[in-house]
Amino acid sequence: MHITITTESYIMWLCILFVSLWGGIVRELMKRNRLKAQRWASLGRQIIVSVFAGTLGALLGFELGFSDYMKVLMAGFFSLTDIQSAKKMFDMIMLRKTGIK
Repeated sequence: MHITITTESYIMWLCILFVSLWGGIVRELMKRNRLKAQRWASLGRQIIVSVFAGTLGALLGFELGFSDYMKVLMAGFFSLTDIQSAKKMFDMIMLRKTGIK
């Protein structure tokens, strides 16, 4: 079986990674305003976690057959949220798509 990777799929993944990275930076900046702490290691950890969470959100969008715009939107949302919000969104999506709670 031969899988063809197109330029469009590269651009889509670059957009997903960029939006996830940006979400991590924004989340860290919001947290810094509350804590008044400036740590580069904290920013690095937040970016890694946000890119991972954003990628998982985009993969969920791929699995559920969403449009490209929705995949990028899900990547951004998942990269900004904490685990409770992501779980609520996942439950809402699964309820809408499958009817399973």
